[in-house]
Amino acid sequence: MEDIDTISHKDFNRCVQMCQLVENGLFADISFKIVDNGKEVIIKAHRVLLFCESMVFRTMLSNTWSQQDPILIEDTTPEAFKLFLRYIYSKDSKLLNNSGDVLVELLYLAEKYILPQMKSLCRQKILSNMSESIQDVCLYLQASKWLKDDEIKVKCLCLISVQTAQCLENGLDYLGRESFKDILLLEEISCTEYDLFCFLMEWTKNEKGEAREILGDLLYDIRFPTMSALELNSIFNCYKTLLSVEEKNDIFNLKNSNQRKSRFNSSRRARDYDVHTMFDEFFLTLEKGNASLAAKILKGNYVTKIHKISKRNVVDFENYQYEKFNVNKPIGYVIDGNYGNKHLLEKLNSSLKMIEEHTCLKFRQLTKAEPKKDYYINIQKKANGCFALIGFTKELPKDLDINLGDNCFALGTPIHEFFHTVGFSHEQCRPDRDEYVKINWDFVRGGLEKNFRLDDNLVTYGIPYDYNSLMQYNSQAFCKREKHICKQPTIITKDKRYQANLGQRVEISFLDGFLMNQIYCQCKGVSIKCQNGGYPHPKDCSKCKCPDGLGGDYCENVELSHSSCKTAGDIFMKVGEEKVITSPNYKAKRYEVGHNCNWKFTSPENTRIRITFKDFNINKDACYMLHQCVEQWVEVKFKKDMRENGYRLCCNEIPEDIISESNVMIVTFRPNMVWTNVKKYQGFFKAIVSVDGAKKHKESENLPNAKEAYTEWTSCQFRKCKCGGCGLKSKYSLCPNQLNRLIRCVGGENKTKTESCARDERPCSKYDKYLINTNGRLTLKSCLECCSDRRNVDGLCKLDK
Repeated sequence: MEDIDTISHKDFNRCVQMCQLVENGLFADISFKIVDNGKEVIIKAHRVLLFCESMVFRTMLSNTWSQQDPILIEDTTPEAFKLFLRYIYSKDSKLLNNSGDVLVELLYLAEKYILPQMKSLCRQKILSNMSESIQDVCLYLQASKWLKDDEIKVKCLCLISVQTAQCLENGLDYLGRESFKDILLLEEISCTEYDLFCFLMEWTKNEKGEAREILGDLLYDIRFPTMSALELNSIFNCYKTLLSVEEKNDIFNLKNSNQRKSRFNSSRRARDYDVHTMFDEFFLTLEKGNASLAAKILKGNYVTKIHKISKRNVVDFENYQYEKFNVNKPIGYVIDGNYGNKHLLEKLNSSLKMIEEHTCLKFRQLTKAEPKKDYYINIQKKANGCFALIGFTKELPKDLDINLGDNCFALGTPIHEFFHTVGFSHEQCRPDRDEYVKINWDFVRGGLEKNFRLDDNLVTYGIPYDYNSLMQYNSQAFCKREKHICKQPTIITKDKRYQANLGQRVEISFLDGFLMNQIYCQCKGVSIKCQNGGYPHPKDCSKCKCPDGLGGDYCENVELSHSSCKTAGDIFMKVGEEKVITSPNYKAKRYEVGHNCNWKFTSPENTRIRITFKDFNINKDACYMLHQCVEQWVEVKFKKDMRENGYRLCCNEIPEDIISESNVMIVTFRPNMVWTNVKKYQGFFKAIVSVDGAKKHKESENLPNAKEAYTEWTSCQFRKCKCGGCGLKSKYSLCPNQLNRLIRCVGGENKTKTESCARDERPCSKYDKYLINTNGRLTLKSCLECCSDRRNVDGLCKLDK
């Protein structure tokens, strides 16, 4: 048949009638079944017409499809397949004047069923319409890959180069890895390098797996050295484990013109404008198993047991057949990963030494050829993630895998994974979790809820909840994000002032060590009586292991401080007396890493101690995003049980007063080393400690109060609708955080006020679309011009009165 645009008007009705055959199914002798959103759609057709038009149809109808009716088609939508058949019947090229997603579907079908004329027409439509449909450019770029069409690819990249943000905002869902690689190799873009990085991280959420593993060498195509120091600080604080310490140092060396060989590109791209934006997100590396570990599990009938293990605070060694390492000799480990960077292995040794310092466990590196009779740990790098099994039984092989990618060597991360192997799960999975924290289920990313679920078969050994634990998730773990911003925390402490404690990875907490020693390292038959919650030290049972801030032979005194801590020590105070304490080198407003300070305040019986901060700025640079004390902090221990955590304070807002439950208060200052290896920091604090008279302690006294407050109204959000004129505006309730800063409330305290937009809104155009998932294929659907209760009046969707 000829194209309908070239035939005479006389034959036009014949072509229209041919199209109608698809709609009414008259004289049809074959049908196709297409599943759309769970519903089966039957489309009727005519064998003879398909037989004549396509070699593929001819072959299939003569063989595979000869006895089938209906024929199942699984790789397209009913809308596209109907248009496809109508074009075959009529050769009406006007049928191809459609949205970008449908046009690509038609191009795919033309390619699959070998219809060269239709393929050529679809291709020309894409090229001619591309500049007018920016929202489809990424879709077309991805289509150019399987088409192997360089002309479409080049035009897409040209448009992305000059309208980078507009193209990526609408098309990330369509891009594959190779397509994004092409974008990252562009020498000219119209957004900042920081924005491009944010788009890349947004793209990883559409892929399966851990972010660094997904990105691979794509990360080296981001030109980090061209970013501002503020942007780099934002990225490194939000995505702490995405880049290794060596890679971060490499970026700074390039940025500071210390030229050397590097995988990063330091040349600046050309761009039309330069905008600086900052997104508030903490990126958490997901811990998960891999295929090789799963295969080992399945070799034994072990699936149900692993399911129980994976949710525990610590495995139940008594009631389940879990194995323990023999602590009478060192635990062997083999480094099986391809770690070319010796610095990473030095950091691994530092992590193992920390475990040895706090527990009775010892480690010894084994050679691969050395015979291995006992269980040993196999440290590997089969992926870039950080993961390990939790506990082990006789069913598992002797080699217990721990995967440590290059970004898994921050001091506490290897310890975290080693603790998993010896039997520890996550703190927020304790059976009594709900007494201390609540899970904000509405803001947990879909499919990841299992990371927060409890199991009845849990063991805590009577140890208090540990907000400071290495095994405690950060408050934003697995959160739903919108444009790289975590909408709400996923873990909310019942006592809001503990919120800043969550997620540290720089030390083994006192209770982590206590629990490990309860399981593996108890000193038996010793008579030493440790005070204030201390216990016999597993390295020397004649001495006491003390809670943080306490020292002495029996934990009766304050822990020794650095000589720079001029006001620190063991201080007895009288009623009405006040003491001023400050950070080291307070007048210069600077402190140094490792200058730990400890204060123990004691007052008369039946009195309590109050601390009031007058000046405060600790690790401000790390607080732009998280507002959590994961590296440096002041901790005020106010509980009667000195094993329990105090409030950890950081950032640059003056904290609320804290009042002790008894007549003893411990204050500690911990300026830990962070990834930058900087030794000196701008920071300081000053506080007045006083003694209150006797009165009953109230929990509410250590909680900040706030009047009911709301955010400003949002702008009118009509793009969340599927029709024009349905826009809403919202405002959200505000609550104080641990720094007494008003932030969006979460959980049961979250209140939202919503109103219809006061003004009439514009109708949806042909470019306004929303995403739907059809049989695993993401497609765009056009919005209705106006909602059912409105009509288009002079270009506005007005209520139909």
